[in-house]
Amino acid sequence: MQFTELLHSRNPWWLAPTARLASEHPRRRTAFDVLWSAAAGPATGRACVLLGPRQVGKTVLLEQVADALLDTGWAPAQITYFDFSDERLATTTSLRDIVDFEPPGLRADQARIYLLDEISRSPNWSDALKQVVDRSRRVPVQVRDRFIVTDSASSALRTGARDSLQGRVDEPRILGLSFSEFVSLQTRDGESTDDALARLPNAAERYLSIGGFPEHLFASSYENVRRRIREDICDRAIGRDLSRRGIDTDRVQSLFVALVQDSGGIFEATKRARDIDGGLATSGTDVRTVQAWLRLLEDGCLVTVLPPRRATQKNGRMRGAQQLRARPRVYPSDHGMVPAFAPFLDPMSRPDVRGKVLEAAVLRHLRGVRDARADFELSFYREGEQHDLDFVIDFHDRSLGVETTMSRDPRKDLAKKGTAAERAGVDSLVIVHGGSEDTRIDKLRLVPFDKFLRDPESFIYEAKP
Repeated sequence: MQFTELLHSRNPWWLAPTARLASEHPRRRTAFDVLWSAAAGPATGRACVLLGPRQVGKTVLLEQVADALLDTGWAPAQITYFDFSDERLATTTSLRDIVDFEPPGLRADQARIYLLDEISRSPNWSDALKQVVDRSRRVPVQVRDRFIVTDSASSALRTGARDSLQGRVDEPRILGLSFSEFVSLQTRDGESTDDALARLPNAAERYLSIGGFPEHLFASSYENVRRRIREDICDRAIGRDLSRRGIDTDRVQSLFVALVQDSGGIFEATKRARDIDGGLATSGTDVRTVQAWLRLLEDGCLVTVLPPRRATQKNGRMRGAQQLRARPRVYPSDHGMVPAFAPFLDPMSRPDVRGKVLEAAVLRHLRGVRDARADFELSFYREGEQHDLDFVIDFHDRSLGVETTMSRDPRKDLAKKGTAAERAGVDSLVIVHGGSEDTRIDKLRLVPFDKFLRDPESFIYEAKP
């Protein structure tokens, strides 16, 4: 199929102004507001590049933006949606092909809005985007074109691409559903979030079990959800998307599975190289290659690499963290991957798996707050084998430790974690746990995981010394 045919099929409003794409998705994620501002707000002369993993809802967001623009009176011919990853494309399509195409009824005296999915599939996309953004800056603001694009590889804006687009793009990120989004997307018309939580049985437990991919929101089978997650990552994200890099996809997949099964573990390239060789009954995986593959998985938004905490003037006892500077912790980008790749028939029945799921889910929420507020650094603390904190939040004037446990009795390890917090020099500590106790003890806060996931900001910003 030629790109012109796809353009007409994916932009039905050109011929039928009342046509909409996202009518089956009336609820909106918080990321919608960012894209809506870029599309309908004052023209900034910058493209908006939304980055996030596959199946996290980027396409639906673009479709919702298109529908909202039409509903608020934008001329249909001025709105163009295109997906560069559409498998029906018979030939390679460039960004300029799409920008230069003129829909029926197009007006030159009005701004155009381009909603472009998986931009890195377009050849020489960064140079082309730079050119069209620069061209738009040379016209009056009221007729300046806007570009809202997505991609599932953060490497899209690395090295040369980032240099050529310096000052020309904004780079918001989208993660899997937060717990609040997970609930709000299931609310009925006129129903509050509290009412939805009361209606939905075991909402927090279900959220931990299936993860944050929107397509699984109403799935009835956990087993099917996990199978689909494995297929999407192994067959598409690694087998198709990353294979374009000319890598050994079998070895990269083996590395990814090992990392997910050891979610939150310290990354040791030598150990991972041995794991890969042993799993494939071969040898010779180079340590530097494994490190490059880790960066590739991070670029593909498949894993999150958490750095160790840096030494500070406030606390000179960070020798352990300093020693581990080159050895980060690695988590899957979505907590639903942990049970999906666990080698057990009923993974959530195992305490070790549940603990890893909770830890990855808490990290997702901490990242979400950090990305939105941009006023703290996120890391972990470890000194030897005895003193460890899952997460450390460093503000400019204070610090907070966050520890996770699925234990229903979080008090049994308070002394150990209190010592770790003291040695780390954090001002206060929050323990997110699987029990029901919600209390504050001096500089310590115990909070059930469902309460923390619903409103992590309140515990991050209110837990002051």
